[in-house]
Amino acid sequence: MSVARIVLVEDDGDVRRRFSDLLDKEPGFTVVGAFGLGAPARRFIAEEDFDVLLIDLGLPDDDGRELIRLCTRIRPSAEIVVVTVFADSDRVFSCLEAGATGYVLKDEMPAGIVGSVRMVLSGGSPVSPSIARRLLARLGRPRRTGEKPSTLHSVASTQAIVARDGNGLRAVAPAAKGRAPVMSAAGEEALSAREREILELVAKGFSSAEIGTVLSVSPHTVATHVKNIYRKLSVHSRTEAVYEARGLGLLGP
Repeated sequence: MSVARIVLVEDDGDVRRRFSDLLDKEPGFTVVGAFGLGAPARRFIAEEDFDVLLIDLGLPDDDGRELIRLCTRIRPSAEIVVVTVFADSDRVFSCLEAGATGYVLKDEMPAGIVGSVRMVLSGGSPVSPSIARRLLARLGRPRRTGEKPSTLHSVASTQAIVARDGNGLRAVAPAAKGRAPVMSAAGEEALSAREREILELVAKGFSSAEIGTVLSVSPHTVATHVKNIYRKLSVHSRTEAVYEARGLGLLGP
């Protein structure tokens, strides 16, 4: 059985030790780094490989959101879960936009720290109930006047895919026959056939382990594909991915 390598960034020493002890006692988990400051955490993220980053936002010497952006950029396969006391919308959405795949409040952790890690490793997004309510409200609210639509759009299957950059329009790739590739405004590549296959199973409620069994790949490989789907669809959870994919016509109702 593979061991999940976990990094903790938490400035409260008592909380850091408690989380570290709980996780190290759990079969299949090992804490490979525990930091109370941002500077050593930055060095570790840059130099070492790991599977999960658990991070608080209120660091004495750094902004946790900047560490999330750093991790997303140089460790794209790592899962990132915010564990904090901050519940304001600005922090929640900026963390999710930076690349976090979970946001858990310290006083509102239904699954506990161990359950949150297990959830994110299986392809889920651990989110405290009050935070989930805000996300659902954001997904379901009507668009305000003048608000830009989603950055995603489908392209006709017989046309070339183009993206607008500083030099004008440029061709990216021809659309596959019979498919409607999904592109972001920045010209992200279309979902691959495997990613669409996984997305369909996600929509049916399969866990990463179950998808791995169906497709004869490891749960870690599935989790990597799921994270790529999140990036390409500009979403941060399975619920959002399915919602966005259905809106784009990639999935049935």
